[in-house]
Amino acid sequence: MAEKIIKVTDNFRTNPESLVPGGHEVEIFNDEGLRLVYDKIKNPEAYIAKITKDPSIKQVFVDGELKFERI
Repeated sequence: MAEKIIKVTDNFRTNPESLVPGGHEVEIFNDEGLRLVYDKIKNPEAYIAKITKDPSIKQVFVDGELKFERI
Protein backbone atom coordinates (compact mmCIF):
# COMPACT_ATOMS: atom_id res chain seq x y z
CA MET A 1 0.00 0.00 0.00
CA ALA A 2 1.37 3.41 -0.95
CA GLU A 3 2.04 5.87 1.82
CA LYS A 4 -0.20 8.94 1.89
CA ILE A 5 1.29 12.10 3.42
CA ILE A 6 -0.90 14.83 4.91
CA LYS A 7 0.58 18.02 6.32
CA VAL A 8 -2.07 19.11 8.82
CA THR A 9 -2.91 22.77 8.31
CA ASP A 10 -3.71 25.32 11.01
CA ASN A 11 -7.46 25.23 10.39
CA PHE A 12 -7.52 21.60 11.64
CA ARG A 13 -5.59 22.34 14.84
CA THR A 14 -7.41 22.30 18.19
CA ASN A 15 -4.71 23.63 20.53
CA PRO A 16 -4.30 27.44 20.24
CA GLU A 17 -0.57 27.06 20.97
CA SER A 18 -0.25 25.08 17.74
CA LEU A 19 -1.01 28.27 15.84
CA VAL A 20 2.00 30.07 17.35
CA PRO A 21 5.27 29.80 15.39
CA GLY A 22 8.04 27.65 16.87
CA GLY A 23 8.12 24.22 18.40
CA HIS A 24 8.63 20.76 16.93
CA GLU A 25 7.53 18.78 13.91
CA VAL A 26 5.73 15.55 14.77
CA GLU A 27 5.14 12.83 12.16
CA ILE A 28 2.60 10.12 12.89
CA PHE A 29 2.42 6.86 10.93
CA ASN A 30 -0.64 4.65 11.24
CA ASP A 31 -1.33 1.05 10.27
CA GLU A 32 -3.05 2.05 7.01
CA GLY A 33 0.00 3.80 5.53
CA LEU A 34 -1.16 7.30 6.42
CA ARG A 35 1.50 9.79 7.48
CA LEU A 36 0.29 12.92 9.30
CA VAL A 37 2.76 15.77 9.75
CA TYR A 38 2.12 18.39 12.42
CA ASP A 39 4.34 21.42 12.97
CA LYS A 40 4.49 23.93 15.84
CA ILE A 41 4.03 21.27 18.55
CA LYS A 42 5.19 22.84 21.81
CA ASN A 43 5.06 19.78 24.11
CA PRO A 44 5.78 16.68 22.02
CA GLU A 45 5.91 14.36 25.04
CA ALA A 46 2.35 15.20 26.08
CA TYR A 47 1.21 15.03 22.47
CA ILE A 48 2.73 11.55 22.02
CA ALA A 49 1.17 10.33 25.29
CA LYS A 50 -2.26 11.36 24.03
CA ILE A 51 -2.09 10.16 20.42
CA THR A 52 -0.54 6.77 21.17
CA LYS A 53 -3.69 5.73 23.03
CA ASP A 54 -4.98 5.07 19.51
CA PRO A 55 -3.89 1.49 18.64
CA SER A 56 -3.66 2.34 14.93
CA ILE A 57 -0.65 4.59 15.60
CA LYS A 58 2.48 2.61 14.74
CA GLN A 59 5.30 5.17 14.83
CA VAL A 60 5.86 8.73 15.96
CA PHE A 61 8.85 10.86 15.01
CA VAL A 62 9.76 14.21 16.55
CA ASP A 63 12.03 16.36 14.39
CA GLY A 64 12.96 13.24 12.42
CA GLU A 65 13.87 11.14 15.47
CA LEU A 66 11.86 8.01 16.31
CA LYS A 67 10.17 8.55 19.68
CA PHE A 68 7.50 5.81 19.68
CA GLU A 69 7.08 2.50 17.90
CA ARG A 70 4.36 -0.07 18.44
CA ILE A 71 5.60 -3.59 17.79
